[in-house]
Amino acid sequence: MMATLFTHFTPMSTDLFIGKKITQKTAFVVGHEENGLSFSPNNYDKVIPIAIEQFGKTESLNVAVAASICLYEYSKQHEIKVN
Repeated sequence: MMATLFTHFTPMSTDLFIGKKITQKTAFVVGHEENGLSFSPNNYDKVIPIAIEQFGKTESLNVAVAASICLYEYSKQHEIKVN
């Protein structure tokens, strides 16, 4: 049985999201654009901070864009088709 991966995005992470194997049982945790998460992810062993690699001068992506990239990569890896 594969472990469940809970993940959140942070620009401070050195673990890049694209190309990372995503387990089938995964929860993506996204927070408020200004305030971030409502809890400290450091208090949970299974919450892994990851970053989306960005080019240029952009410091961060908005939360909807980051979530969309997550869901796209997850569906691509698990061959989920939408009609």
